[in-house]
Parts: sequence; C-alpha cells; structure tokens
Amino acid sequence: MTFREICKKQVVQTVNGTCLGRVDDLVMDETGRRIQAFVLYGAPKMFGLMGREPDLMIPVDKVKMFGVDVLLVETDEQKRERQAGDWKNWLKELFAAD
Repeated sequence: MTFREICKKQVVQTVNGTCLGRVDDLVMDETGRRIQAFVLYGAPKMFGLMGREPDLMIPVDKVKMFGVDVLLVETDEQKRERQAGDWKNWLKELFAAD
C-alpha cells in the first residue's frame, strides 16, 4: 500500500465510531524503513492565518485494521469539534488588551 492510498482513507475510532479525518503525514524511524505513527493535521484557524489546532499522532500499534475505505484505530484521541461560538472567543482573545 502506498502513502497516497493511505491518505485517501478515513481514520475511524473503533471505540465510538468517530471519524478523526485523513492521514496527512507519517513519522518514520531513523532508518526510514518502518512507520512509527500516522499524523492528522489539526483544523486551520481563521483560514490558516491564525495557525492550526493541535495535530493528532496515532501510533502504528493503535491501528487495528486497514479497510477498503477506512483505517480503524483503537485510541482515545479526540478531535476538537468547532463550536458555533468559537469565532467570538477568538475575537475576544485577538482584541484583548494586555
């Protein structure tokens, strides 16, 4: 399986069925022969101008199965869902007087 094929798969938790996203990058060992973890980049803040949410690192030992369309993982990592009022909090932080 190629990296491009892995990136097309959705990463889904087996515990609660939550879709965490897609694989964006890999962490390799020093020799470059083995994958140590899959990286899912965090969601961009304000179209990427204000950085990103924290990335998710899923170790290879947490992968339970490579399906046709999904990568099933057994992890308790949580992808932060944006709330409706998040932009208001962001504006308050941006314009807060120091």
